[in-house]
Amino acid sequence: MRFEVTISLKKGIFDPEGYNTLKTLNMLNINVKNVSTAKVFRFDIDSKNEKEGYDIVKAAVDSLLVNPVLHEYTIKKVEQ
Repeated sequence: MRFEVTISLKKGIFDPEGYNTLKTLNMLNINVKNVSTAKVFRFDIDSKNEKEGYDIVKAAVDSLLVNPVLHEYTIKKVEQ
């Protein structure tokens, strides 16, 4: 079973990588209104139970991958 986790900065948190990308694109005359970054993690879980798999991934994300003050995230089950 595979889950995909997308982690991004919360609204209002400065995204230096997104900002620099936006600035460079605009300097290249590629007019873009906004650029933001996100990280995607894929977890393969040995479980036949979707809820159990989701709970394992959520525990990993909450304990290691995100700072709840800075980040928001989504978890979704995806096909392998």
